[in-house]
Amino acid sequence: MQPELSVVIPSVNGERFILECLEALEKQNHRETIEVIVCNRLRDSAAEVIKRRFPWVQVESGLYEHSIPALRWHGMKAARAEVVAVIEDHCLAPPGWAEQVLAAHSQGHDVVAGPVENASRGSLFDWAFFLLEYGSSMPPLAAGEDAATPGVNVSYKKAVLPLEDKRFAELWESFLIDELRRQGAQIHIDDRMLIHHRTPFSFGEFAVQKYLYSRSFAAMRISGKPAAARCAYAGFAVMILPLLLLTRLIRTVRAKKRNRPELLRALPMIAVFVCCAAAGEAIGYCAGDGGSLRAVR
Repeated sequence: MQPELSVVIPSVNGERFILECLEALEKQNHRETIEVIVCNRLRDSAAEVIKRRFPWVQVESGLYEHSIPALRWHGMKAARAEVVAVIEDHCLAPPGWAEQVLAAHSQGHDVVAGPVENASRGSLFDWAFFLLEYGSSMPPLAAGEDAATPGVNVSYKKAVLPLEDKRFAELWESFLIDELRRQGAQIHIDDRMLIHHRTPFSFGEFAVQKYLYSRSFAAMRISGKPAAARCAYAGFAVMILPLLLLTRLIRTVRAKKRNRPELLRALPMIAVFVCCAAAGEAIGYCAGDGGSLRAVR
């Protein structure tokens, strides 16, 4: 049977996370119409466990050297449905999520993204991680056309994806979405397409991951630019970026009128991660990727 929806999940954070992610997808309405593709780059037992516990899941294994964008690209190319959703292995889709994805695309939208809610609330670090990474994506989100698209909870009509352009197999989803926007694709925010996030890292791991992601992002952004531009961007990252990121986050949380006490308590911790991001961007602008993209998880 031809699936109505393909869900692509890069598996990079370990067996526990991907199994719980799949358990949530198993509870979706009309699951028999959903194709789930797990792109696994880990050398663990997850692939065998998935095949045994979730025989309806397609596991793409042996992708050990793939970056997360490459894993997503591999899964999107393998997808058979006309609508392809991409989520992360540390996310839980509540019942009705897949149904809402399809409902949004039935209205003619090419790209649809939904909000992200915090499912890890046990520590101050959980809030620091969530607010910094997903504060702009947490509810409420204004439904309709929007420039900001949450990359952790996004779906595409497969027909609009430039799947033969290999550049996008090594670029973060924001670059893909910007390209689709330039090509005239309709990008829509659906506040009912909610997904839940769990913290996959410890404090130290996230500090490193924030540096690696920021370095890889900066290298993509500055690719092909002259040395003078690289120096200017690096200077901006060091001098301005930490304050800019903190200011944006404070304004976002104030505007949403929620989680203000959590933000206040977590600000010192968030400031550490923001400095890690600024350092990563500065190094990325000056020295390039340095292998950071493939180290991000």
